[in-house]
Amino acid sequence: MLKAYSKSVFPAMLAFAFSGIYAIVDGLFVGNYVGDVGVSAINVAWPLVVFVQAVGTGIGMSGAVNLSIAKAAGDNEGERRYLGNTLVILAAVAAALTIILSFTYPYLVHLFGGRDEIEVYANEYIKYLMWFAAVQMISTCLVPVVRNYGGAIVAMGAMIAGFLTNVLLDWIMVQVLEWQMMGAAIATVIGQFVTIVPCIVFLFHKKLLVRHAVYKPHLKECFTILKVGISPFGLTLVPTLVVVIFNIAALKYGGNAAIACYAVVNYVTCVVQYLMQGVGDGSQPLISTYYGEGDMKKVIKSVAMSYVTALITALICLPAVYFLRRAIPDMFGSSPSVAEDAAHVLSLFVWAFPCIAIMRVSTAYFYATKSNIFAYILIYSEPIVLALLVLCGIPDALGLEGLWMCIPVSQGILAFLAIVLVAVSVIIFKKKNASHISDDRELPNKNL
Repeated sequence: MLKAYSKSVFPAMLAFAFSGIYAIVDGLFVGNYVGDVGVSAINVAWPLVVFVQAVGTGIGMSGAVNLSIAKAAGDNEGERRYLGNTLVILAAVAAALTIILSFTYPYLVHLFGGRDEIEVYANEYIKYLMWFAAVQMISTCLVPVVRNYGGAIVAMGAMIAGFLTNVLLDWIMVQVLEWQMMGAAIATVIGQFVTIVPCIVFLFHKKLLVRHAVYKPHLKECFTILKVGISPFGLTLVPTLVVVIFNIAALKYGGNAAIACYAVVNYVTCVVQYLMQGVGDGSQPLISTYYGEGDMKKVIKSVAMSYVTALITALICLPAVYFLRRAIPDMFGSSPSVAEDAAHVLSLFVWAFPCIAIMRVSTAYFYATKSNIFAYILIYSEPIVLALLVLCGIPDALGLEGLWMCIPVSQGILAFLAIVLVAVSVIIFKKKNASHISDDRELPNKNL
């Protein structure tokens, strides 16, 4: 089991580590060649990018969970329908969202805190990404599907290839050609397209797209995909809702300088969150398979191993970021005053890393076993808890310092909630198993 866990989780962690760096590459180049306003603009516009990616991730991860469970339970026809219907839903939603967001992005950027020069730069960056929103959705959808068909290495390679392409093109377009925001956006789109290619090749090679998938829409499968997909969608999107809440609050209490400070901090915490998500998403195929087989002992063991992996990762990241907190802002070309503030905020945010580890693994466990209610509660509580802390008067009393404290406090509350929900779900599963065992023992007597 340890070998299977390592083959599934560690490639996913590596792939998500590159995804985390992927998310900050544009900020690194733009920050050094445009300045604080460029970094702030990307931070304001980024929620729209993540929303698009969250939709793709939600559809792809849900399809992957359902097809893995169906396959493990011996329901081959169900597995084929889940694969085909996942791709049908993806095509329909990708087309609709691309059209809608291409017209509405300026209003959304303003809503998310874009003002003055920051708003101009943010619109310049986001418009190209919204025109090609379908490309981002397809790439984030196909990766978990490939992973659940035994292609963990292919999924990792696809994500790394996209990352390396983005880095190279950022250097060419932002630094050499001096296309600034437009260059960074185009580099991101092309990087996502490169991620798609190995995934498509893998699925065609496995003959899954042509002869295997059932594309005729089935109401039951479509509804299940959408229901389960709400969890991974939220898991990807909610950190961005936090960014939106914080950008608005930072603008209120500290102006554009506070937004620039938070942009740097958010880039760093984003990498850590992606690492934790790599642990959760990497363990999902195993958890879903064992759940489909009805082997709850292996499910619980897989989850326990994931907690250990995520917490060790968090405890490595915590001191690393703390000791590098003064060097990190310089990497983004921050001004001296912003760099000083960012270093202080990083020293506060690092204490949330272990809590993030607990939350990411817990939510992955919930949606991998289709424990949808628990997943919804944990995922969507995050922006609610944070908003309540922001609105309860802490920033009014302590200013920006109080605002910064809201993040680690909210993560601590949510980690405690996660532990409680996991304990409750394990008790429920054990009761169900005990009931099944009791029913099986009574069957011979009933037959007599």
